[in-house]
Amino acid sequence: MRATSKGLALSPNRRLLSRIIKSPKFESMVCALIFVNSIILGVQTDMTAQQNLRKAPPTLVALEAIMCVFFVIEILLRIGVYRWKFFYMSGWQWNVFDLVIISVQVIEQIMTAVLIEDEFLMSNFSATRVIRTLKLIRLLRIARVLHIIGELRILLISIVNSVRSLFWTCVLLMFMIYTFSIYLTQMVTDRRNELEANSQQVEALEVHFGSLGSTMLSMFMSITAGVDWAEVCTPLMEQISPWMAPLFATYIAFSLLAMLNVVTGVFVESVLKSQATDRDLFMVSNARELFQSLEGGMCSNMTWETFESKLDAPQMQAFLKAIDVDPSEARGLFKLLDLDGSGEVSADEFLNGALRLRGAAKALDVALLIQEVRNIERQIRQVTSHLS
Repeated sequence: MRATSKGLALSPNRRLLSRIIKSPKFESMVCALIFVNSIILGVQTDMTAQQNLRKAPPTLVALEAIMCVFFVIEILLRIGVYRWKFFYMSGWQWNVFDLVIISVQVIEQIMTAVLIEDEFLMSNFSATRVIRTLKLIRLLRIARVLHIIGELRILLISIVNSVRSLFWTCVLLMFMIYTFSIYLTQMVTDRRNELEANSQQVEALEVHFGSLGSTMLSMFMSITAGVDWAEVCTPLMEQISPWMAPLFATYIAFSLLAMLNVVTGVFVESVLKSQATDRDLFMVSNARELFQSLEGGMCSNMTWETFESKLDAPQMQAFLKAIDVDPSEARGLFKLLDLDGSGEVSADEFLNGALRLRGAAKALDVALLIQEVRNIERQIRQVTSHLS
């Protein structure tokens, strides 16, 4: 009885903490603290570098300790609210990521306190290098901010999804540079054999075309503004042939106007697809969180009264924004989601309706609509023929 009473007494506190943790203000505060923590680390690095300090200023050390305390309290609040669900709930990967980073920060603070007290350890380069490494690991928590802020999350996902295209782009670019470099290196080598070994003419060619590697580097820098391509082309024109200028100009024109523009288009298309996919996943995630907040979870049905009470929830606001619907039109939206007209919307109806209502109508949707209209027209004709 005593344990039961204690559990009942703690449940309102847990509900209060749950509302605090899930509120946008709490997430914004955590993001602000992460940014402040990163700024403190940057200021500390700059001051120790400029003033050639062995120890960080005490004020900055104290601020780092305060930030560490805040983050420990944050992670303990999350674990206290979610309990073991913290390690397998939706988004558990970010929870484990936060836990690891905060644990590293605690270890770093303990090591820093030990080093400050022990002069011998302070002069030990290996120990200080370990602390610097732990500080850099602490900066990785900025990725948490990228995940929370929608625009930054889309950019990060787009970059990650573009890695494959970037790899094959580099392969194609290197193949083109490699082929062109072999031809130029062979021509320059033949010309160098005709000239004297120590002449200024040979030195001008050896700067950019002394080997296959240097030729490839010169070709790459010519199309990426690493060096003015006129500087690379001039020795070829003067020492080999004036016809090298049209050849080199063709290489530059093809690389910049054709190849790199096509690559830019591929990257833009990849970013647009990643953005659309991320929006769909984010919208489905919000819909699931709405139903998980109900008593029956994903198996429950949402009535209009429940739907209306959730209009102020962040998940519902994000959902309405994703399908470009104003909250004043919520009643009409609920009727569209309620396909069977039962007055209740299940989780499947909500999710399918969300994906169906987002964006413009697809060709398949229009075709299905035309087919339904034809079926209705056929049924009306049959009823009319029977009545006549």
